[in-house]
Amino acid sequence: MSIKSRTFAFLNATLKKFKLRLVRLSYNESKFDGEYTIDVRYIEPSFSKSRLPQLFENILNESNSDLINLKLKYKDFNYPVTQHSFWSDKTLKSKEFDIRFFRGDNVFLWQYRSVFDNAYLKYILYTYYIINIDSMRLLDKLKEDELFGVYCFDVNGKYKVSRDLLDSISEIYFLEKYFKMSEKHKLNILDIGAGYGRLAYRFTQTFEENIEGYYCVDAVAESTYLCEFYLKFRGVEKKARSIPIFEIESFLKSNKIDIAINIHSFSECTLSAIKWWLDLLSMNKIKYLMIVPNPGVENKLLSTEQDGNSLDFSLYLETSGYKLRVLEPKFLDSSLQELIHHHPVYYYLFELVDK
Repeated sequence: MSIKSRTFAFLNATLKKFKLRLVRLSYNESKFDGEYTIDVRYIEPSFSKSRLPQLFENILNESNSDLINLKLKYKDFNYPVTQHSFWSDKTLKSKEFDIRFFRGDNVFLWQYRSVFDNAYLKYILYTYYIINIDSMRLLDKLKEDELFGVYCFDVNGKYKVSRDLLDSISEIYFLEKYFKMSEKHKLNILDIGAGYGRLAYRFTQTFEENIEGYYCVDAVAESTYLCEFYLKFRGVEKKARSIPIFEIESFLKSNKIDIAINIHSFSECTLSAIKWWLDLLSMNKIKYLMIVPNPGVENKLLSTEQDGNSLDFSLYLETSGYKLRVLEPKFLDSSLQELIHHHPVYYYLFELVDK
């Protein structure tokens, strides 16, 4: 029996008490003209039919004057960091981006497309993995409310989870393990490529007493706009702020940052944009940098160029003074890694040292 088969047998024995079972099924059970059809949620952008608070219909609208003005200011900021590859105008005008349902399975965060078949069972496995490491009981503290198109999965009638929630908890525990967030005071965090602010919200909830400021910055105007809205909507704007890209240089000159975080962002930037960021971090002596690249190969930190090619940016980390201190898989259980994700995911922690 292969390792994968033994793992399936073990997990099914574990899940039996919850009346659950893993199955190898890549297609849904509906048929059309005698052929199996793939669930559309596995292959293209989609969102759950969650409610959109009517109060925000004008705000979550691409015709909003504040968003239009912000986009013009971003356009004027003609630096490498705003010369996009993955986050092109084409992407933002496609089905990958719907400002009303920004928490759906889209350009910000793949939910079904990150796990594909057997999504529900994989999210259950992910949840039980989190339960096993949840010393701070974050699954009880941090809640999911299904708003803005996010996909949720009910686990044993006790937990309502999403990729937003589970990834955030996983990333929080990585930093707690190696940076001891809960033991520090007046922490200032910079989130580069913060998207709509999902980690900022979860982080400030978890470490409210430890954080002085959590600062979100993004080179995409739509992300900055949504992040400002989302942080206010969640009521964490006293601790967490969204900073426009054209203000970040002056902001860093007058504010000390303890750690910078980059989750699935550098992987979607050009090499010149990444170099711009690393020079900025190094110049402002930001000592620690956490990077989570998009799923790929261990020890490969790759950019996305405008021509579609990928380039290794690890050399620029070294020349900027950032040395690797920790490289760890997202799932410490390799069997779970293989079952939940098709490609490996790794967490990196770098430290700035004297050149």
